[in-house]
Amino acid sequence: MTPKVLFRRSLFALVPLVAVLVIGEVGARLFWQRPDMDTRDGMGLAPHPTRIWTLDASEQEAQFAHRFRLDPNGLRMARTTGAQHRILTVGDSSIFGHGLGDEETLHAGIHEAFKQHGHRVDGLTIAMPGYTTEQSLRVLEEHGWGLEPDLLLLGGLWSDNDIEPISDREWLAQLQSPRQLIEWALRDSRLFEWVRFTLEPPPETSTPVTWGLDPLGSGNRRVSPTAYEENLQSMLLQAQSRQASAVVLVPCNRPLLSQETPETGWPWDAYVTAMEKLAADHNLPIVYGCEVAKAAHIDIQKGFLDEMHPTGALNRAYADAIAAALIERNWPTEPLAPR
Repeated sequence: MTPKVLFRRSLFALVPLVAVLVIGEVGARLFWQRPDMDTRDGMGLAPHPTRIWTLDASEQEAQFAHRFRLDPNGLRMARTTGAQHRILTVGDSSIFGHGLGDEETLHAGIHEAFKQHGHRVDGLTIAMPGYTTEQSLRVLEEHGWGLEPDLLLLGGLWSDNDIEPISDREWLAQLQSPRQLIEWALRDSRLFEWVRFTLEPPPETSTPVTWGLDPLGSGNRRVSPTAYEENLQSMLLQAQSRQASAVVLVPCNRPLLSQETPETGWPWDAYVTAMEKLAADHNLPIVYGCEVAKAAHIDIQKGFLDEMHPTGALNRAYADAIAAALIERNWPTEPLAPR
């Protein structure tokens, strides 16, 4: 049998298969709808092939109380002025500005704080609700450096400390498995979705992102303290290679501001220690959120929307303290490059 005949027979054999798939796809779109899922406290976000999830533009009003613009990469857009210097904030929902309008976010406050000191600095963000340093490292590599920041503000902590059955490193590794890659490629197929729901019915409820409601809880962390330190170091190595500076923000929360430290310590103490070690090793400024709140006479009612998320007032106090710490080190006139 010649190659030409073999190719022709193979092509004819594929025609019935393609026809069956097309008919099945049309039928699934006409007669099957994905069942509605009940979502408990938390946020149902859109899946992402390399970062686990991303923002769902259609859910802004219901989940965030404020509308905001998304760029083509699904990141929160900031208002920019074309300033020569740019600060990029990295972290989770507390850095993103959950529940706040654009003008109340940390990155907006940074612009205003530097303006008061006579410096033109634009504040940008790649922070995302529920993001750990594992996810932040991915988005920094994929899109963050494309924003050409002069300085990174590292403030992610709470999501890394969250308790989940599987670590983020394991989850991200699974996203690169052959099965996951095939599922992502077929994500728009209603026929494939029907087959998957039929063979593997999902649970009745789902909670892809929730807040750390139990500060004294125990269990496996989404990112271990050791992995957390490694991720911060990786970010700084990338900053160093691009001659970018860095500053560290240790965020505050209601339990830290209103309660005495438990005898066993807080579960996030190891992450704060990693932040402090990072700042000391690289001679970087470090700003402590709770100290900022106390100095500005901001109590828990004025400072937080809930257990973890700062208000616009606290974000502005953070921004003022960050600007003061950087200007004291002569930034942006002189770089604060990591060692």
